[in-house]
Amino acid sequence: MISFEYMLAPLLIGFAHSVEADHVVAVGNLVNVRENWQKECMRGFSWGIGHTTSVMIAALAIMYFKSLFTTPTSFSFEIFVGIMMLIIGVVKLYQLGKHVGHSHSDNSIFLFFNVGLVHGLAGSGGIAALLSSQTSDLVYQVQYILVFGLGTILGMGLIATVISRIGQINAQFSSVFSVLIACFSIFYGSKIIYQQLF
Repeated sequence: MISFEYMLAPLLIGFAHSVEADHVVAVGNLVNVRENWQKECMRGFSWGIGHTTSVMIAALAIMYFKSLFTTPTSFSFEIFVGIMMLIIGVVKLYQLGKHVGHSHSDNSIFLFFNVGLVHGLAGSGGIAALLSSQTSDLVYQVQYILVFGLGTILGMGLIATVISRIGQINAQFSSVFSVLIACFSIFYGSKIIYQQLF
C-alpha cells in the first residue's frame, strides 16, 4: 500500500512543474481571454493531459531501456519547445494585429493537447530520472508518474483559468497583456533555440 506522503510528493512536484516559465507562456498565448473561463480551464487540463501522456510514454521507455541511455547525448527535444514557442508567439502577434480571435471549436483543445505533448517530451528524460530514483518497483513508478501528471493537469487548468480571468479585466488591458505574452514567447523561444544550437 502506497503511503499518502509518497503520493503527495509527486502531486506537489507536478503542480510546481506546471508553473515553469515556458509552460505559463505557452498556455498564456493559447488562452482566449475573451472566452468563458470554464472552457479555458478545460483547455488547460487538455495541455496537462498531453504533457502527462508524453512524459508517461517517454519516461517508461527510458526506465525500461535505461541501460541504453547511460551515456548522455548532445541532442535534446528542448529545441522543439523553443521552435514551438517562437511560432506560437509570432502567430499570436499576427492574430492580434489582424484582430483574429481564437477558434471556438474543439480544435482548440486539440491544440492545447499537442503543445503539452511537445513540452512533456522535451522534459521527459529529467522527469523519468527523478521519478525512477524514488523506487525500483515499476508499478509504483507508473503510479508516481500518474500522480505527477495529475498535479500538472490541475496546475495547468488553474493557470489557464487565472490568465483568462486576468484578461477579462478590461479590453485595453487584455490587448496589452496578450501582446506582452506573445513577445515574451518569441523571446523565450529564441533563447531556447540559441542555447540548444550554441
